[in-house]
Amino acid sequence: MSVTVTMDRSAEVIAAVQAFVKRDVLVGIPEDTNARKSDAMGNAAIGYVNENGSPANNIPARPFLLPGVLSVTGRCAAVLKHAALQAFTDDDAVNKGLESAGQIARDAVKKKITTGPFAPLSAMTISMRKADGISSVKPLIRTGQLRNSITYVVKDR
Repeated sequence: MSVTVTMDRSAEVIAAVQAFVKRDVLVGIPEDTNARKSDAMGNAAIGYVNENGSPANNIPARPFLLPGVLSVTGRCAAVLKHAALQAFTDDDAVNKGLESAGQIARDAVKKKITTGPFAPLSAMTISMRKADGISSVKPLIRTGQLRNSITYVVKDR
């Protein structure tokens, strides 16, 4: 004769799920990350214009944020699934998983900025960069400040 003992862990499952749905991971460029002294626009506005383009200013869309995040959704989902399973034995697993997913997404966005591909710069933009002493002709990389401003936060909803 065998005996099977089953524990009701539904409360723990519900608590783990609630811990995830009460928090968000946000990836992007904070408004106050303006290290550019001579530019009127901060990094957040520059990122928005590049992500969406500006036909009025003859700037093509060069999406980097959404494609960067989307490129790692499967990887982030796997990290979060693992964190959900660990939440039964580790009280901080949900936070660790969200932090890890944020880091993965942030790094993917930075990689997208570095590797592209994007519409090339116009001849006028290249000549303006050269006049400013900037040799880079890669779209989205003038000084590296936009790429360096990409970050993530984990916050309560």
